[in-house]
Amino acid sequence: MFTIDKQTLSDLNAVSWNASSLLDFFDNTITVGGRDVLYDYFLHPLNDQEQIQHRQEAIAYLAKINIDKLLDKYMMDDLERYLNLPQELHSQSQFFHYLDKLSTNLVSQLRKRTAVD
Repeated sequence: MFTIDKQTLSDLNAVSWNASSLLDFFDNTITVGGRDVLYDYFLHPLNDQEQIQHRQEAIAYLAKINIDKLLDKYMMDDLERYLNLPQELHSQSQFFHYLDKLSTNLVSQLRKRTAVD
């Protein structure tokens, strides 16, 4: 991987958050997590041509679909928080976890039917 020292980054005004930095110029991110990833891209640039091309294609695709028109900043922040939650079962075992989910869904369906009738 290509490495760059802090002094060079500072001299290039690459990673400061001021309005005249390279980072600010390229920062069209919607979320804090996206901004962190962009910052990491600047700190750890790629040197493998295939990886660079893959990243360019991914960025071009995301730019083309205008994801910011589909989801707003707050919705994306909530989604990031949800996806980062621990994936722990809240029951003693998987069997009881899924049994609990099934019974909750059945009770919910019964209540809906009772309310309609």
